[in-house]
Amino acid sequence: MKKLFFISIISFWALNSLAQHTDLPTDNMEVVSPFKAATENAQRITVSPSLPAIDTVRPAVQYETISRLLKLTYDAPDIKPVALKTTPPDPGFNGYVKASMGYPIAPFAEAGYNIAKERFALGAEARYEGLFNDMNLQNQTYQRIGGLLNGTYFSDLGFEIGADVGYRYDRRRFFSFLPENEPLSLEEAEQYFSTIDVGLGFKNTHATKGDIFYDADVDFYSLRDNFQGQERGLESNFLLGKYFGGKHKLSIDLGHEWVENLALEKSLNVVSILPTFTYHHNKFRIKAGVNTSMITDPESYTKARFRFFPEGEILVNLLGKELGFFARTTGKATTNSFRNLAEENPFIVSNPDVFVREQLDFSGGLKGDFDMFDFLLRGTYRMVDQQHFFIHGPLDNTQRFYVIYDDADFVIIEGKAGVRPIENLETSLGLTYTIPTPDNLREAYHYPPTLLLDLGVGYYLLDKKLRLGADLYVGNTVPTINLPDFLNPAFPSEPGELPAYADVNLSADYKVNKKFNAFLHLNNITNQKYYRWDGYEKLGIQVVLGGMMKF
Repeated sequence: MKKLFFISIISFWALNSLAQHTDLPTDNMEVVSPFKAATENAQRITVSPSLPAIDTVRPAVQYETISRLLKLTYDAPDIKPVALKTTPPDPGFNGYVKASMGYPIAPFAEAGYNIAKERFALGAEARYEGLFNDMNLQNQTYQRIGGLLNGTYFSDLGFEIGADVGYRYDRRRFFSFLPENEPLSLEEAEQYFSTIDVGLGFKNTHATKGDIFYDADVDFYSLRDNFQGQERGLESNFLLGKYFGGKHKLSIDLGHEWVENLALEKSLNVVSILPTFTYHHNKFRIKAGVNTSMITDPESYTKARFRFFPEGEILVNLLGKELGFFARTTGKATTNSFRNLAEENPFIVSNPDVFVREQLDFSGGLKGDFDMFDFLLRGTYRMVDQQHFFIHGPLDNTQRFYVIYDDADFVIIEGKAGVRPIENLETSLGLTYTIPTPDNLREAYHYPPTLLLDLGVGYYLLDKKLRLGADLYVGNTVPTINLPDFLNPAFPSEPGELPAYADVNLSADYKVNKKFNAFLHLNNITNQKYYRWDGYEKLGIQVVLGGMMKF
């Protein structure tokens, strides 16, 4: 942490110096969001000094132009508690119904309805998705059921108040059994997650006389599983700011995160304050600030500890708004949670320990947006205290995962491009290369593949009513290790690894009319056998047929 703190001070001084000596010619360039990592909670297993030197997919479903049910995604972000991810409402319709059926058996259904009046808006959504592949791989099955109610009141005084209540139920089966073990009962082989979300929000909708803006929200959740796991969490944020001259911005962001694991009788608290000032010019934009975090957890004993993270950003237009350069430094402390970890890896042990994670990023690159193509090139250097890694725990029949923590550095190189060479043809390319360097661990066990490539091609026919698409997803090998080997002082010098993969998908989406769409998708057409988690094979070839109706 001393290294992270020292670099924070140096980077903040350098940013201020640059801001003072820059004399470049109002900003037309789009702000590029920082690359943020998804962090999760874990069952902590301390890396003991006595050991020899030891060198953030969920199922993703999008049915407007549906993507594969079990696609690996690693666009790594902060994973925040979300009641239910659903389809945003279409401005021209009040409701929608989506449904599909896959082979192997994979039903999906989602429906939503919204009522909008002058002073209020009400909405309701429900969703079901599942997979039942027992015929091909015993016990490869899961179900997810959820619902969400939300409402917003719009005041003629220029503000709005919103609230939402959500519920989600997840049922996962541990289908990776050791061959020599006896079959498990359903109670032993399944894990259930039941989650309730409640949220409140308040913000201004019109500019005030003094050009002041504000935004406040509070989100609470309660999670239980069938192994006596129980966790509660609260996240609140309050943003207050003022514009000067219609474009320069001074703001202060107050945040609070709290997580309590009732089974472990352990809680974490992070209170943060982030003041920033943003200066706009015709050719550039500069933002500077400092994020101060006060951390209270068992590691702090009876005394809170403070951390300081620089917050700075420079955006420079090189060719109008078509081409721009950006550089950014950002950091923060966040609480880990059982909920987030289970979202990343549904096959973890119950009641994982929780810790506060500290992260500092330095990134920069180029972004272009031209008539026929757009691109993003970004490089990031990241330092993390308490980065989580997974290790396989075949100590019982369930074949679940434990989590270990280690400080780690990451070098991340990203490239994204979209090309439209001719009318009705679109192509996309994404490449991410990550070099993880844990301080004590030999490898970044079960970290997402260090090399990820995705290539997509789409062509429109019949006056753009029909879209034919093809997608390729490639990932390289992933290092693994099981718990007995990890705990053995003489464990093998070479960890295991998950094989590389190349997943090819084909799709056809047809817009029948303004109210109805139909689709047919063929996923993993080469029937690749690959894994995200050791022992848990991903779904092979899959056919999905469905449609969506708006009303």
